[in-house]
Amino acid sequence: MYKLFFIFCLVAVVCGGCSHDGVNIVQNKDISYQTIVLADNRIIADSVFANRLSVGEIRESTTNDGYKKINVHLRNVSSKSLNFVYCFDWFGKDGLKIEDSSNDLWKNKHILSGDDMILSSLAPQKTSGDFKLRIKAIK
Repeated sequence: MYKLFFIFCLVAVVCGGCSHDGVNIVQNKDISYQTIVLADNRIIADSVFANRLSVGEIRESTTNDGYKKINVHLRNVSSKSLNFVYCFDWFGKDGLKIEDSSNDLWKNKHILSGDDMILSSLAPQKTSGDFKLRIKAIK
């Protein structure tokens, strides 16, 4: 009898503790951002990814500090996992490449078959105008 009462109390505590309507969220008072879905794709990929990696969309937003941020949505449409490296190149409003050591580094990624991934980059300068994303397969 004591065990049955103990189990009943345990179930009541677990079930009662799990029902929760609210979530505490802490954020900045003034959030201001605008997201623009870009119509053109500026992706340079090697021939290995021609039928294996699909670009879903490219989103551009501006941070509160005035820097551009890019999100590129990718999907592995092949039946195998893919290993690749990528690099974002940023250009000024005059069309010249902005030299930035942090963006010149190639980053390794692995994407499973059928999986989605977002590649992100933050512009090195507030005056950055455009970008290119370079993707290469790892052999």
